[in-house]
Amino acid sequence: MFIAGLSVAVAFTFAALISPTDPVIVIEIFKKLRVPIQLSTLMEFESSFNDATGLIIFSSIITLTVVVLLLLTIL
Repeated sequence: MFIAGLSVAVAFTFAALISPTDPVIVIEIFKKLRVPIQLSTLMEFESSFNDATGLIIFSSIITLTVVVLLLLTIL
């Protein structure tokens, strides 16, 4: 099965890799607009949570792909 010419494993791995957001621009805008520090801290925390989630999904997809490929070579 292919998505946009890529195998499903490669497509999902790429999606997990690029999905976490980068808050640098938002934080810079918050500083210029003098947004309360609580909101800025919340944004940074949410970004860290997204990064961790993306890393876990990325690692899980890589592990699952390796296991499936190993099982296919054994059978």
